[in-house]
Amino acid sequence: MPGTRDVARNRYPRAFWVLWAAAVFGWAGRLVLPFLTLYLTQELAFSAKRAGTVLALYGFGGMGAALCAGWLADRFGPKRVLVCSASCSGTTAFLIGVLPHNRVSVLALVLALGAASQTMPPAFYNLVANLGDPSRLANSYSWVMMGLNTGFAATSVLAGMLARVSFSLLFVAEAVVVWSAALLVALFVPDDVSRSQGRRRTAGSPRRPATGGLRRLLADRVFMSFLLLNGVFMAVYMQNQVSLPIAMAQQGYDSFHYGLLLGLNGIALVIVQIHGYRLVERRSLPRALAIGMFGLAVGVGAEAFATSMAAYAVCVLLWTAGELVYFPSERAVSVQLAPGELRGLYLGAVAMTTGLALLVAPALGGWILGSMGTRWLWLSAGLVALLGAVARWALVPVVSARIRELSRGRADAVPLTRPERVAGESV
Repeated sequence: MPGTRDVARNRYPRAFWVLWAAAVFGWAGRLVLPFLTLYLTQELAFSAKRAGTVLALYGFGGMGAALCAGWLADRFGPKRVLVCSASCSGTTAFLIGVLPHNRVSVLALVLALGAASQTMPPAFYNLVANLGDPSRLANSYSWVMMGLNTGFAATSVLAGMLARVSFSLLFVAEAVVVWSAALLVALFVPDDVSRSQGRRRTAGSPRRPATGGLRRLLADRVFMSFLLLNGVFMAVYMQNQVSLPIAMAQQGYDSFHYGLLLGLNGIALVIVQIHGYRLVERRSLPRALAIGMFGLAVGVGAEAFATSMAAYAVCVLLWTAGELVYFPSERAVSVQLAPGELRGLYLGAVAMTTGLALLVAPALGGWILGSMGTRWLWLSAGLVALLGAVARWALVPVVSARIRELSRGRADAVPLTRPERVAGESV
């Protein structure tokens, strides 16, 4: 009886595993955001409020860029968009590392980094949907998330050590690994393979135009409610990247200690992610979103009472459990709710909520930290996530009904819950 790795290897084409390897490199290089917070506060001596305002530009730059990237992926193919955006992201990180900085240059580069970085997710997750198994989309995204977290776990502690030596060295290393991921995709992922359609689009053949795409998206009330609650989740989740390092620094911890916590988050996800998708697939995916959001609420709220590394480690494990359930489900439900010809645009809208969260979270988190203190920040963030989880749970019937409606007659329909096992398959 084949094992899990053998089944996964047979289920996905080689290009999927190339994309998986690129995810390892790509996420290893996306450590720049949390350490950018420390760079602003420690290297450039910005206050928590000012650093939060600067980091909000990262989210502002990513908002429109993410939606535009989704539209471009529908029109020109997700591979081209992914390679271009990863190349631009690496170049911007390199410039942050090597150029002398004043206030204007920092603002411009952070804005450009946000725009380049947030154009990657719509194209990347569109490729995953094309290359993955249509009948088990949550499983496909779980494998990819495991790759992302492998890179995250492998480099978090190293990034903290590099930041101790030189922030410039960290940003240059970021550029190198992101460029490597872009090269890997450019060389080994075929142009515009669509597994769900069972064919590869021939070079030069036109794409079917998606007329009125943005208007259709804005009129989709179910998806807009999904986007709103996803933005709430991301705004709370991003506090662990933009506010947690500042809160820990106020308690006497430095970049190395923060890197240890990020490494713990990544290691926990890698260990559990391989088989953790079973917990997601056995349940309604819309319901799994509510459960994941509740886990985030508990973990973030508990950070209000953390003062030691051990206490912070427990909090990290709590919100990591929520992350484990939420993100594969969010990717799968995003694809399920998207009309096939508008998948890139819809995924771009999901990525735009991350940009919006990065616009709101740093500024709001920095203001609360500077005005009210860390305890109020974590308690209020936990409460917001808890209310979001309740709203997610209330919308489960509506979201499930819309998924069933869209899946009728669609060749790449994805089940709401775990499908029956294939005979002889070991999972």
